[in-house]
Amino acid sequence: MIFNKETIIKMAVIVLTCLVFALLFNRCTQNVPLFGYTAPYKRIQPETRMDDNAGNEDIFIGYEEVIACIGNPDCLIVDTRSLSDYNDGHIPGAVLFPVYEFDEYFEEFISSHPPYLTLVLYCFDIHCDMSKEMYQLLVNTANYEKILIYSGGYLDWIERYDSEGERHSEYE
Repeated sequence: MIFNKETIIKMAVIVLTCLVFALLFNRCTQNVPLFGYTAPYKRIQPETRMDDNAGNEDIFIGYEEVIACIGNPDCLIVDTRSLSDYNDGHIPGAVLFPVYEFDEYFEEFISSHPPYLTLVLYCFDIHCDMSKEMYQLLVNTANYEKILIYSGGYLDWIERYDSEGERHSEYE
């Protein structure tokens, strides 16, 4: 079968259009990797996944509670994003524990941080699920007495950090 120039151009336009729509879909959706990165650790099984409407509202905290945690020896702020995101900026005093590298960091994390600590997990923003995934992983594998999630995440921290006209230098 021989294709003429016009047919080849039409096929190329169709393929490129499909590719553009796939990339847009991938960019606009969460947890549906078409061309994106997939986590190297075992995914949480659907029956054990945390449901936001299942009485877990008391685990979500805001900016003021995070401020109260900074400097508190019984509280540990945990950044669940990647190392590069952490290096680009993080909440003062936060330790890195990337959810997508859970297995690599787990033993060192639990041996360095005792179970009586209150953990405050955060990721990018209110739409980010990394801190929720980390919450579920820690609930299923570790014995921490209290685990909380900063619902606003790093974006909320930065917005408040700048909007108050100060840089929280006393915490850095």
